[in-house]
Amino acid sequence: MPNRCFHAATGVSDFVASSLLLAYSNNMPNTLIEEPQTVCEAEPTSSGALEVRHYPNLVRCVRMKFFQDSDNGEWGLTHDDTQSGDECFNAFWSATGIFHDVFEHAHEHSKYFRGEAALNVGGEMAAMGAMYYFIHRLGLRERVNNPNGIWTTEQSAVNETLQYLEQVYRDGNTQFGSTLISEVPKQDPVHDGYGGIESLLDEYILALRDAKRGIPYGPFKGRRMQRPKDKQDREIGDVYIKSFTRRKVMDLHRWGYKTAKKLVPYNSENHDILKEFIECMAKLCKQHKAEDIAEQYPKVEFRIFRRDDRVSWRVRLLPDLLEPNAPDTWIMKSSNFRAQ
Repeated sequence: MPNRCFHAATGVSDFVASSLLLAYSNNMPNTLIEEPQTVCEAEPTSSGALEVRHYPNLVRCVRMKFFQDSDNGEWGLTHDDTQSGDECFNAFWSATGIFHDVFEHAHEHSKYFRGEAALNVGGEMAAMGAMYYFIHRLGLRERVNNPNGIWTTEQSAVNETLQYLEQVYRDGNTQFGSTLISEVPKQDPVHDGYGGIESLLDEYILALRDAKRGIPYGPFKGRRMQRPKDKQDREIGDVYIKSFTRRKVMDLHRWGYKTAKKLVPYNSENHDILKEFIECMAKLCKQHKAEDIAEQYPKVEFRIFRRDDRVSWRVRLLPDLLEPNAPDTWIMKSSNFRAQ
């Protein structure tokens, strides 16, 4: 029975087919795409001849690179443009991590997340809004990291960013920005059925009110946090805590939710295609070590297409430079993917 995830065999050296791939663009945007684009590429046919194929309605292209994390020594992926400077994301090599960065958190350095707003805790708030759409609205339970954990999805989403405020409250040390920054437009409430993003925001606002009074969120609620003794640390904390406003929290989460819904409209076929994506990424991560792939291919590219509210996807490995005699590096595609 053919493996629907992989084009080629399973060994790292067999990731690639023997055919040629001549089209390789270093200018493909690693960002959100405002309007669907058509990609034209020269690809080999079964006879070996090259044929120009058109891939309409490209709505997202994400490039990630392999690297060894200096914090823990682990090999994994991160976005192509988020692994430099003082603030950078850790390496990951998991199906849910890849899904998160392709479908939920691909907006760093895009329109509303540039300059000081890049690599800010606000970007993760928007990503949590997107995550909430995929799990609660699209019903993608495979996205849940730990289905048997003590945290609900709402609690996990709240804690993911509120923990940075709590850390600053305790010791004055900030991560991912010295304040919460939001440059997204004001967002109206989302009325999307029972248990929508507004229920998450209700949970967040209550937790935020408590955190600003020193009451931590989660299992340890009730034990008041202590402020740092150093005056400068307290002042840093005061500025950071004050920046967590109700308006920013609501706008960022709502923007992420709406962006995810626009990218992947609500229907059963899209649910199945994204479930397939997670399953294929799980096989990739289980069968191959990140450092082994990185020896030949320093980067990987994910393309998302949408036609008539139906999404499809394609994945390829990227060498430093693809020459005319290089092999085809497309390794995965969704079961509904097709060119025109």
